[in-house]
Amino acid sequence: MSPLPGAPAPPPLTVYHTRYQPDPGAQWQSGLNVALGFAWDPNNEIPQPVVELGGQDISSYVTLSVDSNRSLLVHIDLSSVSDAVCGTTPQLYVGGNLQLSPDGASFTGTITRLCSGPVSCPWQGQSSLAGARWVVGMWRWTLAREALRKELASLG
Repeated sequence: MSPLPGAPAPPPLTVYHTRYQPDPGAQWQSGLNVALGFAWDPNNEIPQPVVELGGQDISSYVTLSVDSNRSLLVHIDLSSVSDAVCGTTPQLYVGGNLQLSPDGASFTGTITRLCSGPVSCPWQGQSSLAGARWVVGMWRWTLAREALRKELASLG
């Protein structure tokens, strides 16, 4: 529910079906789904980013940034909770990086750490385009909160 009267609810999370290559030259394997989006937080005026990996909310362990081409970059680092993560969901990736395509429909990246240790596995994700452009736009705005605050203020 939106803390701002009349503001629409964010759309459902955009789910990316992924695959990774465990070794150079090896066949690509199905990977864990990544879901990106936003949810209203009653303590904030703007929607807050939500990142899920394999159905688990990992938003607190993600760093978001934008490169010089305005591509969204997502850095995943679960190393501070790896003992707990690997004890309960050993298939979860402990570290990785991904870069969203300009239209938000896909990403490329690298899985950098599994529960078994460091790796360097190419990683790709694909989503239906529905909702992906909205997510990309909101992520860019969230990274520039002042611009979003001004935009929201102009609506009220």
